[in-house]
Amino acid sequence: KLFDAGMALLNQGSAQRLAAAPFLEVAERDDATPALAASAVFNAGVAMMRAGDAEEAERRFADADLLARDDRARATARAALGALRYQAASEMRTDESGQATPRPIDERIGALVEAAAAYRAALDATPRNKQLAAKIELVRRAIAELRREKAEQEQQRQQMQDLADALDQL
Repeated sequence: KLFDAGMALLNQGSAQRLAAAPFLEVAERDDATPALAASAVFNAGVAMMRAGDAEEAERRFADADLLARDDRARATARAALGALRYQAASEMRTDESGQATPRPIDERIGALVEAAAAYRAALDATPRNKQLAAKIELVRRAIAELRREKAEQEQQRQQMQDLADALDQL
C-alpha cells in the first residue's frame, strides 16, 4: 500500500518531494524483497529528480543500482544516472546579478563524460539495448562539439592576445 501511495503522489505531479517518502519507507521494511527495495528506491529517485533535487536523485539512483538483483533494473538505474548527468551539462547557472549563464565548457564536458560512463555501464548490463547505444553516440557527439567549441574559443583568445601584444609594441 505504501508503494501504491508513492506511485499516486508521483503520478499526481505535485508534491514530488513528498512522493519519495513512501518509497523509502517501503525500501527499509524488513519484508521488502531486494527487487521491491530497488524499485522503491529508484522511484524515490524519480520523485527527487522531478522535485528538482538532482543530488538526492543521483544518490537514490546509485542506491537502486546497488540494490538491484537483475540486469534490467541495474540498467534502468544507470541510465537514469546518465540522464541526470546529461541534463546537468545543459543547465544554466545564475551569476551574481541574477542572470542565467551557461556552465563553463569544461564543466559541461565533464558532465557529458560522466553521462557517457553511466550510459556505458547501463549498456554493459543490457548489451543489446539500442536506445542506450544511441544515447552514448549522442553524448559522444555533444562532447566532440563542445571540444571543438572550446578549441575555437582558445584560438580566438590567442588571436586577441596577439593583437593586444602587437598594439602594446606600437
